[in-house]
Amino acid sequence: ALNFSGSLYSEEHRRKFKVENAEIKVFADSTKPNQLFLYVNRQPIVEWFKEQWNNLKLHLFSQRKSLRL
Repeated sequence: ALNFSGSLYSEEHRRKFKVENAEIKVFADSTKPNQLFLYVNRQPIVEWFKEQWNNLKLHLFSQRKSLRL
């Protein structure tokens, strides 16, 4: 495991997401040879990016909603 602070780039969302002291691990799966899996804080990186994207959308939506009031 490696602890990492900085930013991770998602090609799917075309943006960087900041991380603070995240645990990064690379796993090999015996059922899928020649394939590695990247985990961020014990979560597959694809799922982690989706979670970060949804958090960002919620934050931006709540800011926009408060500006209308």
